[in-house]
Amino acid sequence: ELRDNKITDDRRETIEITTKSLIRAQGKPRFIFGQFHGPAFHFTLRHPPKVYNKLLTTTTRPKVTFHTCRYMALIPPFLKEAAGLRGWRISKIPRPAATPFSSRGGSVLRRKERENKRCGELLIFWRLETVLRGIVYRMNKLDFLAIGDITIDAFIRLKDAHVHCKIDSDACELCVRFGDKIPYEFVEVVRAVGNAPNAAVSVARLGLSSGLVTDIGDDENGRECLEALKKEKVDTRFVTKHTGTKTNYHYVLWFEAERTILVKHEKFDYVLPKLPEVMWVYLSSLGAETLSYHEELKKYLEEHVETKLTFQPGTFQINAGVEVMRYFYRRAELLVVNVEEARRILELGQTVSIKELLTALRSLGPKIVCITDGPKGAYAYDGYTNEYWFQPMYPDPNPPVSRTGAGDAFASTFTSALILGKAVKEALQWAPVNSAYVVQQIGAQKGLLTREQLEEYLKKAPSDYKPRKI
Repeated sequence: ELRDNKITDDRRETIEITTKSLIRAQGKPRFIFGQFHGPAFHFTLRHPPKVYNKLLTTTTRPKVTFHTCRYMALIPPFLKEAAGLRGWRISKIPRPAATPFSSRGGSVLRRKERENKRCGELLIFWRLETVLRGIVYRMNKLDFLAIGDITIDAFIRLKDAHVHCKIDSDACELCVRFGDKIPYEFVEVVRAVGNAPNAAVSVARLGLSSGLVTDIGDDENGRECLEALKKEKVDTRFVTKHTGTKTNYHYVLWFEAERTILVKHEKFDYVLPKLPEVMWVYLSSLGAETLSYHEELKKYLEEHVETKLTFQPGTFQINAGVEVMRYFYRRAELLVVNVEEARRILELGQTVSIKELLTALRSLGPKIVCITDGPKGAYAYDGYTNEYWFQPMYPDPNPPVSRTGAGDAFASTFTSALILGKAVKEALQWAPVNSAYVVQQIGAQKGLLTREQLEEYLKKAPSDYKPRKI
């Protein structure tokens, strides 16, 4: 692989190892002879099985360490047997990784703190009189790459306001006294948010390798957004900084559990950066005048037919119309919208049922369609099995604080479940759990769950929290 220049990541480590290797199959790893292919790294053996088996019988007290926050490697029977005979110690270690290096003799392991370590590294090493050398290096491939605008949200908590709803529709308006001083309770600033950034952080929290394609200004707000993303272990190599431009900054009028957002999209010279191979692309809200940017993304997707697409259209993409965005609807593996957005996309009235909306959206081309309907639940159509599903919402642990980010948490968690090999009905169970805990906090990211937390809450779910066919 190195000789053929197939690996582009220049961050490589030379370590002293010999082993059989891992290969990821349908979301779970298993041992075979040869090579390990994973979404974040690649491992190559230098020694054939016969040499390995000979070494296995002569090695004294070898040690195997898996450094991973995505999945725990499965130990095959022949290694378990060897562990029993030779006193192997197999352990899972947190960040930072132990970095083994030495020459002949002496300790093979020296622990050294490393920043920017990615999940999924496999470190295997032995105490041998003669040290064998191998190479471990990471691939440039990501599990998930979100594309969309980023912003800073300033949440303004209102207390002196009221909501006026029209009798003949669900349209409501936030009302305050005109021409008067309106008191507010407090302001909280939340950095590095937006449909795509929220999704990228959500997927990273769930243990997958996640990146973000977005645009920022060369101001302090942009630098703060970058720092916030890095803290969440989101790959920021594809963030473009524009000189002389401000970073998006929005104001959120927060009244009771709902929010009304004052938005202003800065005008960026959108150019899609050179992207690596990606398992799953997530396209969401972009500013106006980005049609050429969409064409660049279309070209990338046409060249990478194995890359799957989640399409969560934003305001500009919906307003542009189905004909303009037809390629992305047709190319999408997963389309996620709420019920109001579905009606706007299809230009259908209130009398059309959810099942009819799912069928109409499926006719645009996506393999899987998901429609959320707030506290009423969520619906999905599985184009592979021709099944319609309904999933009730996960019960709120406490009354919602703010519903900001619930849709992003839902769509990104649904996508993560698919990446991990879950069926549509299982993904539909996962997604509302993350949404339920996001609304317990201010902002769209603070309440996002780890995979361990999500699975634990699923175990505690009520007995009727199950998808059912419709």
